[in-house]
Amino acid sequence: MPKCIEAAIIKIIRDFVWEGGKCPPISYDRLCRPRSKGGIALLDVKTRNQAIEITWLRTYLDLSTHHPTWAFVTDALINTLKPEGLRDTNNVNSFLLTWSPPTCGPRTTPLPRDVTSLLKTAKDFNLCFAPPKLLRALKSQLPAWLHLGAPPRTYNKIKDKCLQVTHKAKSIKDLLDISARASDTSAPPPTMTGVTAHASPVGTIERRDALSQTNAPEQPKTSSRASRLDITPRR
Repeated sequence: MPKCIEAAIIKIIRDFVWEGGKCPPISYDRLCRPRSKGGIALLDVKTRNQAIEITWLRTYLDLSTHHPTWAFVTDALINTLKPEGLRDTNNVNSFLLTWSPPTCGPRTTPLPRDVTSLLKTAKDFNLCFAPPKLLRALKSQLPAWLHLGAPPRTYNKIKDKCLQVTHKAKSIKDLLDISARASDTSAPPPTMTGVTAHASPVGTIERRDALSQTNAPEQPKTSSRASRLDITPRR
């Protein structure tokens, strides 16, 4: 609810309670308290609006299969303000990353008012992603870039660009798969003109020998039994 509408509703309630008096003897906040605490249990419009915002926020942060369509659109809008150099994060929830979207100022101009209000509510209540324990399967689904648990100086611009552009790495699972392929020793070694060059501490020498054997002319095979030269007297 816009602030101007909220203020107008509060004014209507106050005028009704005090019959249009200009200086109410009791504050509106005290009137909203329960009767046991000196109030009359009046509707607290501000708190009610915050509760509605938190309900929308809970729906937005539901990352299960029930994730609503408007939440994907919200992610895309928020990620238009993402830091430079970060690629392919339009479908990533900003609360899973280390950067915080702006909630005021000229940078929030591209965002609708409802999205800005949602972010302000999250900031007011210190909303953050802090689960006590995560399963390994859930950890692998977390985004690889601007990761919440990454220590300082984790990222390298040149290597990150290669992983993002060439290898299309987006999640922790993608990085683990790339690391497993890089350290896989069961893959067949490279071959040179049909001769396998086995890797060893002296791999250079073995590859050179293999290359020399490959380039050597093939000697014709002769059968000593067919030529009968082994029983021919020497001339």
